[in-house]
Amino acid sequence: REFETLGLSVEAAEKAHRETERRIRTVAKAGALVLWRWSEEGDLVWVEGWEKLTGTPDGEALGVAWLDRAHPDGRQHVLDTFSQTRGRRTMVDIEFRLLVADGRWLWLRDRGGPVLDDNGDIIQWAGVLEDIDARKRNEAQIAHMALHDALTGLGNRVQLRDRLEQAIARARTGSVGALPSLDLDRFKQVNDTLGHPVRDALL
Repeated sequence: REFETLGLSVEAAEKAHRETERRIRTVAKAGALVLWRWSEEGDLVWVEGWEKLTGTPDGEALGVAWLDRAHPDGRQHVLDTFSQTRGRRTMVDIEFRLLVADGRWLWLRDRGGPVLDDNGDIIQWAGVLEDIDARKRNEAQIAHMALHDALTGLGNRVQLRDRLEQAIARARTGSVGALPSLDLDRFKQVNDTLGHPVRDALL
């Protein structure tokens, strides 16, 4: 009876494990998330959803191959962050750009942490990659709008003031700068006689 009970417990555990794996794959295949596991050394040993998100096979991300697709401007920061995280045994939370199959640079957020055994030793690392590209584009658009004129796309007075302050600071160290100025003769006549739409078109 004990052996039969043990067998049933093992079978139930295996069934629960299979159901968990199926749920994980279903979430990953939705396309917004990539689930991953690192080895204790920091190599990617398992990934789910990579192909759906990036357009490249899951197997091409294993080991440290996925780092080859990280944007050069942020690759060293990613490496340093992961190295520090493993050393401190803390959670990782980092945003970076990744090259996907169609040639775009996709913004991702990587979050995860160590999985510990009963003795507190690290078995592996587990986490999730999240597509945050739309959020990043919105943030960039808002930042652009804050510093640029909506009609012409040129820098506005907020940006002018910032650039002037930078130029003044550089001038104190001997750097030379210049401020070009453009004056449109009879521009007010255009505005008064032809109206705002023509004025905007001219600008």
